[in-house]
Amino acid sequence: MTPIRRCRGVEPGKSPYELQLNTLRVEDSSVEAILINTNNLVQFKFQLFALLDATFRMKINELAPLKPRYEVQYALVGEPSLAKLEVLERSAEHVTLKAGDNKVKIYGAPFRLDFYSGDHLVISSNARGLMRFEHIRQKPEKLEVLERSAEHVTLKAGDNKVKIYGAPFRLDFYSGDHLVISSNARGLMRFEHIRQKPEKKEEVEGEQLAEEAPVDDDTASDPGAWEENFKSFQDSKPNGPEAVALDFSFVGAQNAFGIPEHADSFALKSTKGTDPYRLYNLDVFEYEINNGMSLYGAIPLIVAHGVTHTTGVFWLNSAETWVDIMGTSDQNVVSSIVNFVSGADRTPQVDAHFISESGIIDTFFMLGPQPKDVFRQYTKLTGTAPLPQYFALGYHQSRWNYNDQDDVRNVHAKFDEHDLPMDVMWLDIEHTDNKKYVYYLWAKYTFSIHSKVESSISLGTKLSLLSPSDMINNLTAKGRKLVIIVDPHIKRDGNYFLHQDAENNGYYVKNKEGKDFEGWCWPGSSSYLDLFNPVVRDYYSSRYLLENHQGSTLDLYIWNDMIRAFCI
Repeated sequence: MTPIRRCRGVEPGKSPYELQLNTLRVEDSSVEAILINTNNLVQFKFQLFALLDATFRMKINELAPLKPRYEVQYALVGEPSLAKLEVLERSAEHVTLKAGDNKVKIYGAPFRLDFYSGDHLVISSNARGLMRFEHIRQKPEKLEVLERSAEHVTLKAGDNKVKIYGAPFRLDFYSGDHLVISSNARGLMRFEHIRQKPEKKEEVEGEQLAEEAPVDDDTASDPGAWEENFKSFQDSKPNGPEAVALDFSFVGAQNAFGIPEHADSFALKSTKGTDPYRLYNLDVFEYEINNGMSLYGAIPLIVAHGVTHTTGVFWLNSAETWVDIMGTSDQNVVSSIVNFVSGADRTPQVDAHFISESGIIDTFFMLGPQPKDVFRQYTKLTGTAPLPQYFALGYHQSRWNYNDQDDVRNVHAKFDEHDLPMDVMWLDIEHTDNKKYVYYLWAKYTFSIHSKVESSISLGTKLSLLSPSDMINNLTAKGRKLVIIVDPHIKRDGNYFLHQDAENNGYYVKNKEGKDFEGWCWPGSSSYLDLFNPVVRDYYSSRYLLENHQGSTLDLYIWNDMIRAFCI
């Protein structure tokens, strides 16, 4: 939870981020400039793109990261279509750009963006100064003081030591207990400082060294910046903290909606004095209601609605994310007094503060102006939900658990006997081979005819089991479909073909040592296919071909269970 602590601890109105407007480069549909954190002088690349249909995209990333930061893949349907960008005004303090009927004003110091729908200010980003972008860095060696006296100080870092002498100044460096380097041992040090030429020839006294730029180590006081402990598990962070955060003010908005999925009210509530809304895909048993805790889905989209305008922000980041919400009623006392004295009406406003554990700042601003416009603008980026098959709109019979074909046959018949409509039957893990979560193989003796034949002959019993395809066809003859479960975890079983293929071909997700990650789920020891690898995706999708999933037909459908925790 340390990203929350650090990002929530940013003091409003004191943003250290400044956009170097003199570096601004303007293209037909975009602008680019250097953004700097004046506390530690880390530089970032700022980009703003004008998109078709009243939408802007802003990206902020490190200018020279020690390693590439993760950028979300596969969430957009394609590269968004660009629009023509026009410079209306340019000064030392700000730049005003226009795309269609909309404008954006970019301020340099402190960095801020104001978005206008026509002439109406509707979204302001970093207006509260809560932006934070934690750069990738190397972990500093922990320095230990071994000895301290009036003449010298001895320090230790790892297996090495350094002895610092005061007068005369000297440093002795030890590898283990061996003195290997001594600096200024001969007393030849000289440092000529920068100065103005004196007007008189006599010596100028009291000159001071030029001050160096400040260096801000914001990890020194945070014990969770480099590693966090969860019970017996330690989560190390070899690149240090990488959180990104930014605030958005929706001017004129009375309510905000979105950032699903939470068991809470439709309109987002203020998080002042409580926990923020959390976005992190979880399968939560007995979840709490009226709570911002995580549930199955995580969509970082917020829509703000007011009397005259509806706008939206899509925060394209797949890391664990928290969102603070503030409304007009949370306005501070000073602002309320100013409004009271001036007699000004208080303009309604909703503020959102997005905090993500890692990644980059990649944000889409959708300027509406009506609710239907915002949803059209959003679905142009991510696509629309496909229409379901006609049968999927009917009644589905699903429960845990149906143990064999007799259960399927009896339920199927009872619905007909009582003249009840039923379009689809669902089967849970009992249909898999010996209930071992061996997906793509039907359970022996209960759902597969092949093993049942041998068993019935040896036992002299009557064969009543059909092949899986015949069972499906019996449902289809009554206009019904069958759905069976598949889970993302793969049982680590040396006799399971899918595990053999994944292990032999390197298809599994790897841990930090480069070995197959092993987790624990319903089958016991499990591993997970690396679906970011296109080769793995092709292999996995081929498992659904009729020749590979024997006993299936085109009227068999897949219930891909628990996949929400592995999707972006």
